Amino acid sequence: MALQMSCSGRLGMKLDAVQMTFYTGWISLLPVAGLVVAYELQAFISHVSLHTSTAMAILLGSCCLAVVYNVVVFETIRGL
Repeated sequence: MALQMSCSGRLGMKLDAVQMTFYTGWISLLPVAGLVVAYELQAFISHVSLHTSTAMAILLGSCCLAVVYNVVVFETIRGL
């Protein structure tokens, strides 16, 4: 993330924490989704079929937590 901030600053782009999270989140999704499909797909499908509301709550909570974490990291790095 620090590298992305540095590169965007050199290009004259000023991105805030939410924009940086939005633009980098999709890039991070690709390798993570690949690993989930490769190693955990069957377990994920069986868990979702048995506990749909719990699985959706975990996914939504994890997404929200990831956004908050990225914003905190961005603001911490920017403040250095």
